[in-house]
Amino acid sequence: MTLITYPTRVHFADDVVEEALHSELERAGAKHPLLIGPAELDDTEARERVLAGFPRFARPECYSLKPTTGFAEAMRSLHQKAETEAIDAIVAFGSARSLTLGQKCRAELSDATGKRLPLHVIPNIDGLPDPGTLRLETWRNALPDVVICDPTMADGAGGAAHLRALIVSFVRCLEAYLAPTYNPVADGLALDGIQRCVDIIPKLVTGKGEDLRRETMVATLNAAMSQEKGPGPTQQIVAALSDVCPDLDQAAALRLVLPGALTLRPADPKKRQAVLRIIGRKGATLDEAVGGFLAQLPLPNALAALGIGADDLTRATTIAETRFGLSAARLSDMLMPLWQAVPA
Repeated sequence: MTLITYPTRVHFADDVVEEALHSELERAGAKHPLLIGPAELDDTEARERVLAGFPRFARPECYSLKPTTGFAEAMRSLHQKAETEAIDAIVAFGSARSLTLGQKCRAELSDATGKRLPLHVIPNIDGLPDPGTLRLETWRNALPDVVICDPTMADGAGGAAHLRALIVSFVRCLEAYLAPTYNPVADGLALDGIQRCVDIIPKLVTGKGEDLRRETMVATLNAAMSQEKGPGPTQQIVAALSDVCPDLDQAAALRLVLPGALTLRPADPKKRQAVLRIIGRKGATLDEAVGGFLAQLPLPNALAALGIGADDLTRATTIAETRFGLSAARLSDMLMPLWQAVPA
């Protein structure tokens, strides 16, 4: 049996943040919302716009997540805030990391109070957080109640941020689409996301100067919602590498790992052909076609260039085997050639 659950309400339009957030918080009756955002967006127009969306009667508590602050430390601070105020809603905006903290905070405060708090998220260009789990119920429980996608909130995102967001979205969509789980809704979202990524990425590389914020944000939203089918091998491998190398450039690593990871599980022939048609390489194998498409990107061409050592690969393959059930020996054979150079 396939259970399809999409309980999230989505607002998607330019300049919608203030109106949408105001109406949603009023609807939730939130009097003491908690606002979580990245510290680097303090004193910016983006943060002021979010604050402008709070109803007049609301008295928000605010928390700025610094790049150097770990989630455990952040949660200690948030628990202290919750002890002084009866937090009744959470609003997280900006980076995917801030949104992840919002998810964690919602889970812990809901457990503590016995009441599930509404979670409203306003993503930047990097979209919603990675599911990072094999447990489907965990993915569902982490879904925000409301997502407000406003491309104008990504005014400060440069070409590099767009490119990394699209690489992550391409991997998420491709692996979700090819996953054997029967979920036609997720497949439709994923296939549309693949098409958008394939259309947008070359424009970023050639620097045509188009405003791609809206299309990029659509792709990231499709990618996040398609994750109901669970993360694929590429995401699992890079998650293991990130455990070993916390500062890893995940988008660059995903781009290197994806072609080889596509060989780890068979793909439905019809789906494989659909992807090859989108990429425009009908005669190639799937891993060759994807590798050729990604080879154009101006990113490091070896895992070693991302700060990964040979010992790190060994540790990561062990983690991937233990946590995700992937073969450490097979992963080692796949990753070692990527360590020094991308295969032709």
